[in-house]
Amino acid sequence: MKGLYGRVLAWMQTIVKLNDPLDFQALSIANRALLEITVDLILLHQDKTNSSGWKMHWWSESQKMKSAEQILNYYQSNGLIVPDQYEAQINFVRDSKASVDHMRKALWPNRKDPTKATHPARWTGNPNLFEDIVAADKSYGPIVRADLDASLEEFYRTEYPKMNWRIHSGVAAFWNQPPQSFNLVSGFAFKWCADFSMLCTKMVLTDFGFNTVLDDLHQEWDSLRHQRDLLSFQQINKFNPGND
Repeated sequence: MKGLYGRVLAWMQTIVKLNDPLDFQALSIANRALLEITVDLILLHQDKTNSSGWKMHWWSESQKMKSAEQILNYYQSNGLIVPDQYEAQINFVRDSKASVDHMRKALWPNRKDPTKATHPARWTGNPNLFEDIVAADKSYGPIVRADLDASLEEFYRTEYPKMNWRIHSGVAAFWNQPPQSFNLVSGFAFKWCADFSMLCTKMVLTDFGFNTVLDDLHQEWDSLRHQRDLLSFQQINKFNPGND
């Protein structure tokens, strides 16, 4: 929980610097990352055992192993000596492959072949983010909707594809767009980043028990949310006056 929240804080320190409409690509990257962190934090927060945290830890090790093996396989399959700059990857595969494969089989067993060690797409074992979003909504939906005015699934279905257009190569979200559109995209992305970050903050405060000892936290939270919404509306409306 602390590690993920550290990433939330780091993203918000970065976002503060993105104050130009042409930062829309970087803001979209931050927006997507904060959505994914929010989902992970919900699933960690709702699991009162250490099972999810353990899976997340070993998924990170498994991902490193996958990357290291790809490097070694590239050179070896082409009959080349692995360069010295990849000594750390060579040592990691040599020293840790057995333990990583053991945890892969234990935490994410292959249904067709339990003896086969596989690296899952997500630490939860689900094949994609959407299935984890559905699980997060199921366990934390009312709180999410109270803060975002939407479920995570609704946000994913309506905004996630457009975020990807702005992040990946291609011109779907760029070509023939009026100048003011970049102000609007950046403005909404900034607001969503702030909303996701505050939701992550709420979860961490709750997980560590601060919500029970901080007086008037609920009232202050609602006040901050109202101020954030009002400020965002005022700023975005400057570039979209037709919606007065």
